[in-house]
Formats: sequence, C-alpha cells, structure tokens
Amino acid sequence: MKMRLLGGTCLIVLSLLPAVSTQRGGWRVVGSDHPVIAEAGDDVILPCHISPRLSAVDMEVRWFRERFDTPVHLYLNQRDQLSRQDSDYWGRTALLPEALQRGDLSLRLRYIRPSDRGVYTCLADDGSQYEEGQTEVIVAALGTQPSISMDSTQGEKTRLVCRSEGWSPEPEVIWRDRDGNDVTSLSNTTVQRDSQGLRSVSSYIKIKQQSNVFSCLVRSKIPKPDWESKLHISIDSLTLDPDTAHPMLILSAEGKRVRVGRLQAVHDNPERFDYWCCVLSREGFTSGRHYWQMNLGGNEFWRFGVSRESARRKGEFSMSPQQGYWTLGWRSGDEDKDAFIALTAPETPITQSLKPQKLGVYLDYEEGHLSFYNVETRSHIYTFTDMEFNPNEKLYPFFYTYSKTDLVLESPGPVSSAD
Repeated sequence: MKMRLLGGTCLIVLSLLPAVSTQRGGWRVVGSDHPVIAEAGDDVILPCHISPRLSAVDMEVRWFRERFDTPVHLYLNQRDQLSRQDSDYWGRTALLPEALQRGDLSLRLRYIRPSDRGVYTCLADDGSQYEEGQTEVIVAALGTQPSISMDSTQGEKTRLVCRSEGWSPEPEVIWRDRDGNDVTSLSNTTVQRDSQGLRSVSSYIKIKQQSNVFSCLVRSKIPKPDWESKLHISIDSLTLDPDTAHPMLILSAEGKRVRVGRLQAVHDNPERFDYWCCVLSREGFTSGRHYWQMNLGGNEFWRFGVSRESARRKGEFSMSPQQGYWTLGWRSGDEDKDAFIALTAPETPITQSLKPQKLGVYLDYEEGHLSFYNVETRSHIYTFTDMEFNPNEKLYPFFYTYSKTDLVLESPGPVSSAD
C-alpha cells in the first residue's frame, strides 16, 4: 500500500530483538531479527519457525505479547483455541495452512492497527520442552501535513512554528533557510505522546523579519524510501501580478485578493490573459519545494495550480498539463451539476466531500509533483506527477476565478483587508 502525501505514517526501531531463545534440547524456535514493518490496514506475516525443521502439528503453539495467559493466537490439541484469544485479535489471526507440518509457526495478522505495535513472542511446547522466539511489529504512521504559523510575543523575536501530529515514533525535523542551509541547530523541538502512542511534534525557530523564507521538513527516520515523508513547507510571501491579470479581475492593493468585477481599461501587454479570467503571482520558481494557501470563502468558481512561463495566455486554450497548466478546480452550475475536478485531459472528477474552504498547494519542482490539500482537515486531495517542463523553466502559481466573491491568498502573517 502506498503512503498518503499527504497522509501517511512512519516508524523506526533503533535496536533489534534477539531472535532465538536459549536452547535446552534438540530443537529451538527462531523468530525474526528484523522488525516487521507495515501500515495501518495491511496484512502481515510474523515469521517464526522450529530449527531444525520438524512437525509442530502435535505441539502447543502460542503467540502472545505482554501476557502469556492472554494469547494473540493459541493452537492446542491440533486445533485453534479461539475462545481463549485476546479479544483485540478476534478474526484477525491465523497460522499458515499446512505450515505446522514443516515446523513453520508463522502467524498471519490481518488489518494491522496502530495498537498492534510491539514485541510478539512465539512459543512451541511438545510436552517435555518449550522454546520461544520473538518478532517485533512496527505499525507505520506518517503524521499530518506540517502546518506553519507565526508566533510573536512582546519583547521577543518573531518565531516560525512548525507542527505535525500522528507520528510513530518521533519524526525528524529539519529547518532550512532561504538558501537551503540547514539551520536546525537554531530551532527548538518538543514532542508529546497521546494515549495511542502517536507523537505530536512542535518545532520553532526565531526569525528577524517576516520576509525571511524558511522551510520545515518533517520526515520519518525509518529506512524505507517509499515511506519517507518529505513534507517540505516553504513560507513564500506570494503576491498577485497585476500585469498578468485579465481586465475583468479586481486585485487588492497589497496583491492578496482577487475577484471578478467590471471590465477595466488596462495596457494589453504580452503577459496579460485576455480570454480566461486568470492571474499569476509575481513570484515564480525554478527549484525547491514551495507551499501557499488560498482562502476560498464563498467563491464557487475557481481554479488553482501552476503554469509554465512559456504557457499560452492569449485567446481561448485548455488549462491542461499538455498546455503547461496543472490545476484543480470547482464550478457551481445552475443547469449543470457542481463539479470538483483536476484539469487533466480528460478531466479527473474528485469526490465533492473533499472540497476545502482553505486550499493548500505544494510544489516540488525537482520531483515534478504538485499536490493539493484541504488545510482545515489536513487531508490530501490530488497530486499531479511527472510534470513536464524545460529545465530551469520558471513555474508560476496560477489563479482563475469567475466569481464576485474574493479569493484570498494567505501569507504567514495576518491577511490585510481588501481595498
């Protein structure tokens, strides 16, 4: 199972358990000297076997955690004793079919839960001798998308605070400045653990002025590349570029709000959109990872994303990846039904329950990925992958609306009122 960008989890084990118990007779039980790593909802096999191989059909085979008398799974008198099983594991465990004949005591554990993490003991008893082995289960939990906010107290420097929750175990937090330098040593990080053992992390770094650009990277330490969550948030203070705005768009003086109004007399320069009611940000990117947010309010006709610098702006065109546009959109129609879509070719419908009030956009330039998030629920909506553009070509945050309700481009500090 793939991890969510946005939703996904991770863990790490820093020590390995002894796989084999002390041998008292002619055979022993061997567990696993490597942890079993899984995501919540996965099915896993907990390895365990008798060495040298011999039949365990007539043995007692018991899997348990902290308490011997409350087994995770018990096989006795040639049958599973489900009535004596820990209720947390009802319907979720099984020994492998016909495996006992060859001394394979491995346990199948279905629908992994976060509470399943821990050390499992595998015991075999032939009536005159018993042996044990151990296997550790790690239930991976990638935390939520990090959120960054400004925190300022009187007499103190302004702080950037990065928060994320739902990790197990504690994740790694890395801060970088606008030039990509690691400044983690200047930060302070605290971790709290909830009743389910999941960690919430809060890290802050002091800054001299609001215009500084920092990024916060929260990732798992677990040695599995597919589970490394590089949720890298750059605080980029974007402003809308009036030189690119369609003549019907009204921009606030500070360049943070946009809506549709009356047609205005403006200079028709090559950068300006003249058919679609679009506008770009002044800032474009040729590298790095960047994040920005829009407060949608009651606006019911919008599209957001990025566009190539070389993408067409004049006349009617398709806002598709083939044309250099990667966008997510919502339209509320009278005769047509409401539609929440990713503007692929053809369009990709998105579950309307994911529609946000605040939309987060995350660009990873080097990877060619563009992801969209519901900021309030911290849930992933959609990701464009394998974006195609020329090396070092500038990508611009892109905005489209056909509504008289303001769209608000949120910055780290308070958003100014519209003019």
